[in-house]
Amino acid sequence: MNSPELKISDSHDWPFAIFQYEPKDELLIRKQIKLLKSRLKNKNIIEISLADIFWDRLKMIDLNRLFESEKEHGLERTIDTIHSVLSDDENEEGAIEDLIEKKLTKEYPPNTIIFLIRVGVLFPVYRTSAILENLYQKIKMPTILFYPGTKVASHGLKFMGLTEPNYNYRGKIY
Repeated sequence: MNSPELKISDSHDWPFAIFQYEPKDELLIRKQIKLLKSRLKNKNIIEISLADIFWDRLKMIDLNRLFESEKEHGLERTIDTIHSVLSDDENEEGAIEDLIEKKLTKEYPPNTIIFLIRVGVLFPVYRTSAILENLYQKIKMPTILFYPGTKVASHGLKFMGLTEPNYNYRGKIY
């Protein structure tokens, strides 16, 4: 899963870049991604929807029981439960990063770019910086994470504009 011809990050071995946008612009960004894909016809674009992975993963649990548990034990416990389901590498499907990697099992041409889209669905249960860190040794193709949030200083991001700033992003933020 290598694509050495394309470089999107300042770091020589970090294949990730982040396209930051305001969360209120989600629907506009989805349209713009479609237009961008049509303009990049000479590139092989692979879209991976984290929303699709999220909802597929939640099918593993009884949602009615989860909702009842939230009423009884509160939101924090529900967030912890969902985070556990997404990050659990003990089950046969693996963590969310493993599911992303499984979508990239075949060989792709050198001009392949991965778009990680619909990331906002993970709020507030899963940090995107963790996804990139965990994908680092697995994916070497240029990957753009479309990030709904606000930028703080040069490398800080607030997920959905609501979390405390996270400065653990090594990729270039556009």
